[in-house]
Amino acid sequence: MIRSFLLAVLLSQSNQQQSQYFASKILEQVSQGLIASNNIQTIAAIATGNGVQVSSICNWPDGAHGVRLDYGQSNWRCVWARGNPEQPYENSWAAGNLDLNQYIQIGFTQPRVVHRIRTQGKNEGQQWVTYYKVSYSLNGIDWINYDNGREIKGNVDQRTIVTQDLNPFIARAIRIQPTQWYSFIGMRAEVYYYDYLY
Repeated sequence: MIRSFLLAVLLSQSNQQQSQYFASKILEQVSQGLIASNNIQTIAAIATGNGVQVSSICNWPDGAHGVRLDYGQSNWRCVWARGNPEQPYENSWAAGNLDLNQYIQIGFTQPRVVHRIRTQGKNEGQQWVTYYKVSYSLNGIDWINYDNGREIKGNVDQRTIVTQDLNPFIARAIRIQPTQWYSFIGMRAEVYYYDYLY
């Protein structure tokens, strides 16, 4: 009941301070034992099927379906056989335009406490995002800049997975917006949120 009220207030007054405040209150309740910690788990948003959109694509294999990280396991890869099923192509997102208006957007079915982002360069070619910004929304219309629009460090090569822990905030959607890149805007990503059981 209290959580529903907090989320209702949050949805009606979408601003960064309130989102971070309520997210911190949920985590505080966990640390005080008011919510059992074994009822909280970290969920990988993209890997579990949350919707992904991208601002633009370079060509078909480089679309939203290729955003997933590559952990070196075939079940994590989005595979497209380039005319040869024995040589699969592991996808990545590559933007159709090289400007600051590009993004990967992940949407949730309900408000989530987002706390971590992992990024990786494009699988093919020397392309990766070196810095990016994060914005988030509670209604899909009004967007809030995470940490006042601070740039977050991304990748230095195409294969290494880089983890950035965030100050938790509540969101229905999140955008990863490249601000600097090496060679081209190409990347893979994952967003993690806390999920707690009622």
